[in-house]
Amino acid sequence: MTDSTAKAALHEAAHSVVALLENIPLSAVTLSPAEVWAAPPKGWVNRAEAPARRYLPGDANDPEQRAWIAPRTRVALAGVVVDAHVFAEVRDECGDFEHAVQLVGELDLAGDSAQLYLERLQCQTSWMLAEHWAAVLAIANLLIKRNTLSGGEVRSILIAHRSG
Repeated sequence: MTDSTAKAALHEAAHSVVALLENIPLSAVTLSPAEVWAAPPKGWVNRAEAPARRYLPGDANDPEQRAWIAPRTRVALAGVVVDAHVFAEVRDECGDFEHAVQLVGELDLAGDSAQLYLERLQCQTSWMLAEHWAAVLAIANLLIKRNTLSGGEVRSILIAHRSG
């Protein structure tokens, strides 16, 4: 196992844990070996929901719109948080931060409000991951061994670490 494999596994494990904590259906999380991507290893989380945009930009005060955007933004930020806090890396090779900015942009917030809202969501994501770090580590370790975990397997690990 390489350092880049461990980084990719933790990154994807973080996305999967936050998705489940946000009640976003998860079908699988996958880590592909470096040779598939010509290095470094990458992964992805397969959500069991339609990825299409649900709302049109504009109404930042619509609670339904915020309730749909905020959890998906936290999922996108999960990998960014791990990369920054664990590995002290701020590169966005996967486009996760760009995706989070795009989601928050759909709220059409005025002035600095979008940046402040994004920072708040990033702090919430950091807290979620800190609270469930043992599950993130367990999922990452199993992901390194098996390359793919089903959503049910990830959920079982998360539950086991909640009650333990």
